[in-house]
Amino acid sequence: MSAAMVHIGPMYRKLGMDTDAGIIASRIAAANSAYEEMSGGELGPLVRTALGRGLDGDLGSLVEEVKKVDVTFDVSVGKRELVLMATAILQEAMQSDGLSDMVAVAVIAAAFGRLRMFEAEPSLLELAQRSLARQQDIGPPTVLPIKWTKRPILEDDQASLLSYSQQGNIAAAHPHLKKIIDSAPAYTERVYSALAQQVNVIASAHNRLAEQMGVHWWVMNGWSLEASVPFSELTAGEAVLRASVELARLTSCSKQGLLAAPALLSRLLTNSGFNPKESVRLNDVILSAPIDWRRIWTEGLDASSSHAVLLPVTLAVALAVETGDEADWEPRFERAAGVSAAADLSLLGLAHQLYLEILLRPHISQ
Repeated sequence: MSAAMVHIGPMYRKLGMDTDAGIIASRIAAANSAYEEMSGGELGPLVRTALGRGLDGDLGSLVEEVKKVDVTFDVSVGKRELVLMATAILQEAMQSDGLSDMVAVAVIAAAFGRLRMFEAEPSLLELAQRSLARQQDIGPPTVLPIKWTKRPILEDDQASLLSYSQQGNIAAAHPHLKKIIDSAPAYTERVYSALAQQVNVIASAHNRLAEQMGVHWWVMNGWSLEASVPFSELTAGEAVLRASVELARLTSCSKQGLLAAPALLSRLLTNSGFNPKESVRLNDVILSAPIDWRRIWTEGLDASSSHAVLLPVTLAVALAVETGDEADWEPRFERAAGVSAAADLSLLGLAHQLYLEILLRPHISQ
């Protein structure tokens, strides 16, 4: 049994649940089985449930595993237990190679700068932050030394083939001739395989360097690629929205985002005359960029989607666009996200939040 799953027991006690040890053991087993069968498509329901915002029908496979040993389990009554099990599964996913490498990004984005907390284990956010930093910190690009694949030495077979051929002993010469002929395509395949590996490593290193250089010049220039004006000519809110979107699009190789993203966004904002620590209201920022541009990058996001809750800033923008920026988007957002539309965030915190959301969005079901 994994260490993360065993944490379910202490979580029962933290929440003051006086549950029989036998039942806890069965829940641990069910969570472990569900984890082993878990697919990336269930990432959204898992995180949503861990936040205590689970919807009817979430985590059907986990409920089935529980009912295998407890046919009396009632989802409506056992919601807190589902929160515990979902939390443990997320812990396990971030401490192993299972499920999805976007788990940490999803947990951090869903926490929304601590405006939302995980019910059973508040430290889940810190675990996600450590996990993401570890995965992002892959060091500088490296190119492996070129390896030479030696040609097979078949001198004995060549000598035997020549000797038997001179003797006219075709039967004895045949095995040596076949070995020599067969060695050529086998050698060629090994050479091509080694070459392909080396080229892929070089291409990967080149792509990462190109990405880093592109991001570097984007920050240094302070020029909005989409607005075609310096960021300094934009309002603080529009600069945050555009910077987040543009940095995510420049992050083409690093699927989980750049370790230096907060520093890069901070430098860009500072260079453009903004204070990254300045506190702003969410609803002010959401409406700060032209609606036509916001409509383009939120296109395809169904605001009623069960996964939209994992993308709170994107959800707010989509709802505002859907209502033509009328004020009624705010109560809809607050009901869906559980966060006030007037919540205060720093410019940098909001920029990094949206950056992670844009990276996460392609990897969760819409």
